[in-house]
Amino acid sequence: MREGQNTLQQANKPASAAHGLSDILRHVGTALYFWSAEDDRFRWSANAADLFSRAYLDMPRTGAEFTALLDEEVRNSRKADIAAASNGPANLDGDFDHLFTIKQTGLDGRMKIHRFAERGRVLRNPDGSIAGIHGALREIRTNEEAIAAAASSGDLDPLTGALSRPALAAQLTGAIAGARTKGGSCGLLIAAIDKLAVVNDSFGFDVADSVIAETSRRIVNVLRDGDMIGRIAGNKFAILLHHCTSEEAAVAAQRIRDSVSKTPVETHNTEVVVTVSIGCVIAPRFAADAEKAISRAIEALQEARRSHRAGFKMYEPDTRRDVERRDNLKLATDLLSALSEGRMGVALQPVVYTNTEEPAFHEALVRVRSRDGEDISAGAFMGLAEKLGLVHLIDTRMLDLVMDMLIADPELRVSLNVSVSTALDPDWFQRITDHILRQSDIAPRLIVEITETEAIQDIKETAAVVSWMHDLGCKVALDDFGAGYTTYRNLRDLGVDIVKIDGAFMLNLHRSKADQLFVRTLVELSSNLGIETVAEFVENEQDAELLKSYGVTYFQGHLYGRAATRYMPCDGPLNQKEPIAI
Repeated sequence: MREGQNTLQQANKPASAAHGLSDILRHVGTALYFWSAEDDRFRWSANAADLFSRAYLDMPRTGAEFTALLDEEVRNSRKADIAAASNGPANLDGDFDHLFTIKQTGLDGRMKIHRFAERGRVLRNPDGSIAGIHGALREIRTNEEAIAAAASSGDLDPLTGALSRPALAAQLTGAIAGARTKGGSCGLLIAAIDKLAVVNDSFGFDVADSVIAETSRRIVNVLRDGDMIGRIAGNKFAILLHHCTSEEAAVAAQRIRDSVSKTPVETHNTEVVVTVSIGCVIAPRFAADAEKAISRAIEALQEARRSHRAGFKMYEPDTRRDVERRDNLKLATDLLSALSEGRMGVALQPVVYTNTEEPAFHEALVRVRSRDGEDISAGAFMGLAEKLGLVHLIDTRMLDLVMDMLIADPELRVSLNVSVSTALDPDWFQRITDHILRQSDIAPRLIVEITETEAIQDIKETAAVVSWMHDLGCKVALDDFGAGYTTYRNLRDLGVDIVKIDGAFMLNLHRSKADQLFVRTLVELSSNLGIETVAEFVENEQDAELLKSYGVTYFQGHLYGRAATRYMPCDGPLNQKEPIAI
């Protein structure tokens, strides 16, 4: 019995050689060195030859041989890192970190990519001169075949050496499939450099590129062996963590954030403090494929950025969010179908003179006809259309429809709502120009409406839109006037012809002294600049009398006529010989 126990203990006892420092270093892919400045010689740990042989290289014996392995850019960068570490007080040593890649053709004729992280301490003589360096060279073990294939196909990002988005996605697909087969999991982090646009604007693209490259280097420097990094957008990196739980991913994210922000990034002419925000998803549990993994990690990243605190967010399913997305997708599909099937049309609401209450012009309002025949107003879908980026399509279709109506009825005058971003689009401007050139009498009967809240975001651009419309012969109205608190100077500089006072001030006008004062001030301001005014949402005679006493030019509201659908292409073409009944 005792003999059996003794035999078992001996079998389980590690060999003494496994405790040797060189063996330990070999197992973790790291070699130690001392470089002497006096004779330019390297003294390596015993396992260094194995480390370099993996890259088909002879172990460098001198500093000159070592730097010869590096391309010129990396060589200069390493030299600068060492110099920076040497610039402290003469009695203190300085640390530096460096990341570099060595490309060699293997015995099989294929390109081999080997990455190394170097960490060193510059040793100083009493007089401050460099005595030598104590350092460690660590091999960054990744999927070498994948990296080599990416390099040969041009799928490495030239600035950072990270994988391109397609190459990273391919690796992610394989990792998810492997995790599913083995019943494990992998993690995908999306790390975004915060406020990189500010760096671009403040210091220029050269500095921003240095920040991107250094951020990539710092991330790689703290990755586990086998994990991979890709650059998927200008300021975004995707980090693939193999065999990773959610807890381990959270630790990795914190390690990355600490590494990036630990010291300012030194560039050729300034220092930049850099931070990253990170979103994470665990696959295949919360992402069945690479596309979903990337989109959900980016979604988590957006949440992390909105929080303004932690800087890290793990993706979690949200039933309400998923329902909202399905509704969004359905509405977007319905809107696009309505555009293609002629189920987007125009409703007209009269805008009347205050003195005669006769129509001066009509506002064109978008209507979408549902498949069961109901005409749906813009309030039901316009907010989401803006969020989904569909406003430009709607604005363009409304322009074409209104132009058809103006051609069909030579007596019709119409105001058309257009977003400032649409009006600034060269294609839209060319479209309205072509319409007017084909039928010149349209321009004097068209008023282009832009909202005040959009207009004041960039007064110069909006003023340019107003000037272009005037050049075409159209008038311009400023919608929702008062909602954005336009100043006298801005209103003067915009040069609009009409302002439409925001209807929110009309809902309780005859009961609210504050609203009365505000509306009267807006009317006086406009009148002093020679600008006509429209009071929206006029619902009763009491408000109408007050507004008339203030000098308002036009009324619009249910008291003078509700909006009614006048043109729906799916009902058939306009009769161009007969005017549209109003």
